[in-house]
Amino acid sequence: MIETYPEAVEWLYNRVNFERLGVGQYGRNDFKLERMQRLLEAIGNPQEQIPVVHIAGTKGKGTTATLVDSILREAGYRVGLFTSPHMFRIEERFLVNGCQISEERFLKLVRRMEDYVTQTREEAPELLPTFFEITTAMAWL
Repeated sequence: MIETYPEAVEWLYNRVNFERLGVGQYGRNDFKLERMQRLLEAIGNPQEQIPVVHIAGTKGKGTTATLVDSILREAGYRVGLFTSPHMFRIEERFLVNGCQISEERFLKLVRRMEDYVTQTREEAPELLPTFFEITTAMAWL
């Protein structure tokens, strides 16, 4: 069981992370939508309840996301912003109304993911979620 914030960060960084693997170290068969579908189902499918603006493309995503975040907050909405990668601390990926989540909140979210990963390792090890899938699920929560 993860007890501390540093343990939570270490646990998360020990997941498969395609952001850090070099090209050629993974292939098309490594990407399985079923991993993310199972993870989202396990946490209650929050993506079906929360309105979202999904920004994709090759250039300008961070700027566009930040602008949308600012506009929505100015209009009075409570806004969560999930981006990747981060520069210094993992919490930079998770903003709520412009503020990073706390170490305590991060620890709670990782603990919830740890429970799911432990269960999945026993039931379907081929579907263990990756670093990005886990952080995405954490953002939904």
